[in-house]
Amino acid sequence: MRAAFPAPERGPLTQNFLELDLSFDFASPAQLGGTVAFLCSAAADQIMGTATSVDGGWTAR
Repeated sequence: MRAAFPAPERGPLTQNFLELDLSFDFASPAQLGGTVAFLCSAAADQIMGTATSVDGGWTAR
């Protein structure tokens, strides 16, 4: 599975979103890569069939 999205541009719409986000920032490619590296490692052997959010706490609201 592969998905490609351009990085969000900073502007009035993204500023409103960031004010609601607990981390006050978008996830960087390095942060997403860390999640992918973990999911590909032996430490994640028992993680199957789930959607993993890298959203700065947005889903925890």
